[in-house]
Amino acid sequence: MLKTLRILQYNANKSRNKVLIGLLQDPRTASYDIIAIQEPWRNPFDYAAYNPRSSPFHLVDAKKEGSRVSMYVNKKLSLSTWQETQHTDDLQSVTLRITDEAQGPRIINIHNVYNPPPRSHNEKEELGTLAALPQASQMPGEHIFLGDFNLHHPLWAGPSYPH
Repeated sequence: MLKTLRILQYNANKSRNKVLIGLLQDPRTASYDIIAIQEPWRNPFDYAAYNPRSSPFHLVDAKKEGSRVSMYVNKKLSLSTWQETQHTDDLQSVTLRITDEAQGPRIINIHNVYNPPPRSHNEKEELGTLAALPQASQMPGEHIFLGDFNLHHPLWAGPSYPH
């Protein structure tokens, strides 16, 4: 039974040494149920994201050179209570099946998204990874969408914004 779902979301900016090693070694990190990473470091030999054997997490990863998402599921969650879905190289989901004392059985889908900056989209993918979100939202259960959406509001555009 899961009383509280703790999720950490972080863009690692492809850094193993400065970000991922410290994150996974920090004892406080082990209190999270799910860690969603955007732009993980990738092993140049098999394209897997970083996850040492001593890690308290199972790695959910497409193991593809161009994939920009990975998730870590705490090993304290039984393998029988969750499953992974790779929608695209930059959109993945972990589906948790939990029992809530007040609400009974629940299905919670945690979606991890990396959407490339708009200037990198081509005409066929005007919305980038965001175009795949409706498909993911059709999965049964509740949904949590998190990630790096690269959608910037003009208020934060910088000095060209009138004050």
